Amino acid sequence: MLGSVLSLTLLLHSAAGSEDPAAQPAATASPTAPAAPDSAAPPLSTAPPAPDSAAPPLSTAPPAPPAPPAAPTPSQPSFFASVDRGIGVTAGDAFSAELHFFTQIRLEEVISDSVHVPEFRIVMARPVLRGKLIRPWISYFVQPELAGKTPALLDAELTIAPHAAFGIKVGQFLTPFSREFLVPPFRLLFPDFSPSNIYFRDNRDIGAMLFGMPLGGHLEYYAGVFNGNGINQTPGGSRIMGIARLAANLRGKPVYTETPEFDDTETQLAFGINVTAGRHDLPLPATAPASTVAEIAPYATLGADLTFHKGACTAQAEGYAKWQQLSGDVTQWSAGGYLHGGCFVYLRTLQLAARADVIDASINTHAGLRAQGEAMFAYYVYGNHLKFQLRYAYGNVRGQDLSVEASTSHTVTLQGQLQL
Repeated sequence: MLGSVLSLTLLLHSAAGSEDPAAQPAATASPTAPAAPDSAAPPLSTAPPAPDSAAPPLSTAPPAPPAPPAAPTPSQPSFFASVDRGIGVTAGDAFSAELHFFTQIRLEEVISDSVHVPEFRIVMARPVLRGKLIRPWISYFVQPELAGKTPALLDAELTIAPHAAFGIKVGQFLTPFSREFLVPPFRLLFPDFSPSNIYFRDNRDIGAMLFGMPLGGHLEYYAGVFNGNGINQTPGGSRIMGIARLAANLRGKPVYTETPEFDDTETQLAFGINVTAGRHDLPLPATAPASTVAEIAPYATLGADLTFHKGACTAQAEGYAKWQQLSGDVTQWSAGGYLHGGCFVYLRTLQLAARADVIDASINTHAGLRAQGEAMFAYYVYGNHLKFQLRYAYGNVRGQDLSVEASTSHTVTLQGQLQL
């Protein structure tokens, strides 16, 4: 009997263990025991989460200041305004435009043979537009003259100079005869050019010119061909003119100035020779009818100049000789020149200067011989940008009739200059 009961108990136990576990109800978890983790989930950790590799690490340092704005790219325009550069705009190395202005105002008293001629006038009023085009070595320069009764165009030039030793200039511009004529008016020592320079040089003209300063500027050359008609004149008339200049600069690249204290502080020693050959109109007699056509005759001019700048002093001299053919195959020689110098007597503010000038229009007869001596006191308020000049000039002029005593004149000039 006992054996039968044990057998039945074992049979029931085997049947209960063979049931499907999914059919059994889920067990109720104990509130104090954690549930078994899912085999697919990562094991929990009490350590802080690792930082994201893509995010920057946290820092207690103060934040960096904001970066400055980026500099303009070469194609972006940059505007400027200053006393030296004027008002303008640049766009990298390919373009620039500068606007300048220059004026001279003069009060002058001339006493000649008991005749007093007081005069107040604006001598020069010149706006200037200059800059670069397309390339750093392509430049332009435009300068009109607004003073006087009728405004006039002085310069309209284009310069291509890819190398210091070679360049070309075309348009209407200064003819390269004489050193002083190549000096800008606001850099002149005296209120104006010397009388002999004006008499012997040629004026601005339309043409083309080769130029350069090889050997670091120790040598310079200019060679140009011009119409020969003068400034703002229609080309033609068989007056083609050639002009050349060759100069040696013992102290290196020159600066064309007569006020080196404000433009070139280096010692300078330079020597130059100039030549002009062409054809020009002969002067008409005063009694000639208005319809009379002037005769065209050949001429040639030779010039030489010497310049020395050192410290607070400067000195410069030029000499000229001219041959020209007159009516009836008559030839005439003329000569002249000037010597001037100046020194600062107080800092770079007060300056004393003197100049002597002579013109002998006819070496054979000495008719028309002119001589002039000048003394000047200059006060530089702000270099050549603002200065005042007080000049006294004594002139002696001999007429065509040598039996008549030469006339004399006394001139007092007070001039103010502004250059921006």
